[in-house]
Amino acid sequence: MNEEKQNTYSFDFDNTLIRYQTLEDGDVVYLGPHEENLQILRDLAAEGNKVIIVTSRFKLKGPKKPWDDAPTPEELVADLNLPVEVIEYTDGELKTSKLLGLPYNIIKHWDDDQDEINALADTGIQGVKVEVPGEETERLRAKWVHNLSQELQEGGMEIPEGMKTYLKNHPYMEPDGLQAEGEGDDCFSRKTFDGKVKCMKRTKGYGQERAQATVAKVLRAKKEIKEADNKD
Repeated sequence: MNEEKQNTYSFDFDNTLIRYQTLEDGDVVYLGPHEENLQILRDLAAEGNKVIIVTSRFKLKGPKKPWDDAPTPEELVADLNLPVEVIEYTDGELKTSKLLGLPYNIIKHWDDDQDEINALADTGIQGVKVEVPGEETERLRAKWVHNLSQELQEGGMEIPEGMKTYLKNHPYMEPDGLQAEGEGDDCFSRKTFDGKVKCMKRTKGYGQERAQATVAKVLRAKKEIKEADNKD
């Protein structure tokens, strides 16, 4: 069948084909496949339509990040044997240009991001808003931007302007444009030293020594280092 004539349906990935939940400490973690939307995807493919994934993720180069516990699009498609023919990445950009530039007759696009839905107005592609019960859409974006920018900074690499713009308006940010390590993190709402360390290990992917050193540094600055004697 001619791909330009075959009806094509597009799905975002995070919070659309997979789901997340927010923990008490504010971290966002993988919950599981979004069964309702996956069934829609399967039904469309069974009817003879082309199904694709278009995600604003950055295509993975190298090993997965220690703080990313979700499957990649490729892993989900393989694990669930999904009838997805194409996976496209926009590297953090809005999906409109990618969707319009693909050689397919794209009818609809499912997405949890209202900005993405708004951008599809007057394009001929119908946007379908995926409702998210909490604040996982924004929290997940914040987690990725914060951790990726931190990795770039630690590696001596320049932080892209898009990340800087986002971070300047984010509550994690300090006045100088870069977050002081540990400052403002939800991990520091934990009552004990060990609790803070465990949170830093889980949310930032730190090793034991680095997590302990970071917590100790922040507590010294706050003159709360005596808390190190407490245990969960």
